[in-house]
Amino acid sequence: VTVEGPIKEDKSSVLLSARSSYSDWILSRINDPVIRTSSANFNDFSLGLNYDFEKTLLSAFIYNSNDKFDLSSLSSYKYSNAGASINLYHSFNNLLRVNVALIGSQYSFNTKDMQEVSSAYQHSYSINHYELRTDFTQTLGDKNELNFGLSAINYKLNRGSLTPYGEES
Repeated sequence: VTVEGPIKEDKSSVLLSARSSYSDWILSRINDPVIRTSSANFNDFSLGLNYDFEKTLLSAFIYNSNDKFDLSSLSSYKYSNAGASINLYHSFNNLLRVNVALIGSQYSFNTKDMQEVSSAYQHSYSINHYELRTDFTQTLGDKNELNFGLSAINYKLNRGSLTPYGEES
């Protein structure tokens, strides 16, 4: 499902989108008992907003997705992504422009292997990304531009831990 349109004509707009899977009904019709008792799901959501302040354009974007797959009671996999950004574009005059962006994202993963009770385990990890970026464009003439700016990025990595799954593992 996608909805797009103006909020205020020639000033602001919105874009909203959402998706989801319906694959479980296919799996439930397969003759293999392992596949029939399995599950596969996907969903995502995004939202974009824009507002025009004459010489300044402000944009915001949000995204989230989740994937999950269970192979019967043998194993499980989960993935998720999330992100957001705020972007400010400003034109000081015909010769100097700036674009400032604040960005954040996260990816995480979780897996469970339950096939052998004695060696069953769970493992998860995540990585986060945070960024602040400022880009300037200075027009120097008909054929030349000077591009300069600053950028700072912070990554946070959580390698997670590998832990037993269940009391007998």
